[in-house]
Amino acid sequence: MIFGLRLLGGYLGDTRRLVELGVLAEKVGFDFCWFAHDPFMRSSWVTATAIATLTSKIRLGLNFKPYTIDPSEIIMLAATLDEYSGGRCVIGLGTHSDLMFKWLGLGGKRIIPLIRENVLLIRQALSGA
Repeated sequence: MIFGLRLLGGYLGDTRRLVELGVLAEKVGFDFCWFAHDPFMRSSWVTATAIATLTSKIRLGLNFKPYTIDPSEIIMLAATLDEYSGGRCVIGLGTHSDLMFKWLGLGGKRIIPLIRENVLLIRQALSGA
C-alpha cells in the first residue's frame, strides 16, 4: 500500500514548518508529500525543493490548476525539480473549486478540455517527443 499526505501552506504554518513536516513524513514512512501550486498558498516549488534537499526517498507531488500556470512553466519547473531530487517529482492536474474560478474571474471556461490539453502537452514535452 502507498501512503501520501498533502501539506497546505498557510493552514499548517510557514514554509519552514512545511519543510519540517515533509522531512518528518519521510521519516515515518510516507511515500508521497503533495503540495498545491495555488496562488493563495506558499510556493510549492520552494517548499518541495527544500524538502528534496533534506530527504532521499519521499516523492514530491505538485498539484496544478492549468488555468493559473502555463504548461511551459509546469514542464520547466517539474523537470528541474525531478532532476534535482533524483527523479522524485510527480505532477497532478486538477480543477480546484468553483470558488477559485470566481476569484480568478474564469467563469464559463471549459476546464476539463483545458486539463486534457495540458496533460498531452506536458507528457509530450517531458518524454522528449
